[in-house]
Amino acid sequence: MKTPVMPVVELDHGDSSSIEHCTQGKKTRGPNRLLKVRKLPVGEKLKVDHNYLGQPIGENASTLSKYMGFLVRDGCLAPLTYKSWKQMPMSYKKDLQHRVKEKFDIDKSTKRWMLKTLGKQWREWKCTLKREHFDIHETYERQLEDCDSRVVPSQWVALVEYWNSDEGKQLCKQNKNSRAKQKCPHTLGSKSLARVREEMMAEKEDESEPSRLEVFMRTHMRSGQYVDETSARIAAECMERLAHLDRRGDDMAKDDTFAQVVGEDQPGHVRTYGLGPTPSDFFGLCPTKVELIKRATAAEKKIKNLEKKIEKLQKDNEQLAAENRQLRANLQGRSSRVCVHLSLRECVFLINDFFWLILQVRH
Repeated sequence: MKTPVMPVVELDHGDSSSIEHCTQGKKTRGPNRLLKVRKLPVGEKLKVDHNYLGQPIGENASTLSKYMGFLVRDGCLAPLTYKSWKQMPMSYKKDLQHRVKEKFDIDKSTKRWMLKTLGKQWREWKCTLKREHFDIHETYERQLEDCDSRVVPSQWVALVEYWNSDEGKQLCKQNKNSRAKQKCPHTLGSKSLARVREEMMAEKEDESEPSRLEVFMRTHMRSGQYVDETSARIAAECMERLAHLDRRGDDMAKDDTFAQVVGEDQPGHVRTYGLGPTPSDFFGLCPTKVELIKRATAAEKKIKNLEKKIEKLQKDNEQLAAENRQLRANLQGRSSRVCVHLSLRECVFLINDFFWLILQVRH
């Protein structure tokens, strides 16, 4: 028997107010509407910094992520009728990116991170709808009735029909089994790994990048204790192997040991780095683009540190030169006073000699 395929409902691209159009019912505090971003004057943008991997960092990184989550909840901009983010037409993805760039001054190197983040938030939105408006009901009629006010009704019908199909149920079962295998949750909350790495770099005197093991330990502890047995076991095994290697302070050894303990990374994802980077960016026989950028960034930081040291030495040198000039001026003043004293003394001697000669002549 052929399983039903999720129907696709083609929609025109709406404007950013389409979510408000779909919102009805009792007035409550409701979800974050990002008015701070949406009401920016035309042409004004929020500046977003990024690291060498193209991941947003800094004070506006969180606002950027929230705004992207706001956009994907608009069924006119990101229809829910596609079974996966890969099947979403590129026209929708480009439109979403364009709307983000209208409000944020963001570098083009963040494109891959942006697409992955939009896809992740779109999937999470569908998951939230299923959990809060579908799974709690046992009958098809009640499922259809419980449509979130932010969802286009025709798209909700398509979702309910797909989730009730054999294909939808099989995929749900598969995803639950995969989720059950994840026994090592992090403690980040909404903060990204890129921002955590940036904070850890700022804490170091040389601003060097933390190892994967250091980031893992930082993001899996709360109040000095690991949040679960799996995290504690991984950290203990890594430290034990490093102790045998006698290279506990070597970041490369830490990365190698961490990879050996936790195993290979999943396709398209590198542990402790977050969205954006892929295994091919880091690992290979030849230096990868990311590795070259990483080296260049490290070299640039060293140059900046050297420039700061040179600037400090120059200031110290100028201060010593000023003190030297002052010392010379003091010495010259003292020499002048000594010369004056000697001249007066000589005059006294000459006068005495003159009077002595006069007395001799009289006698």
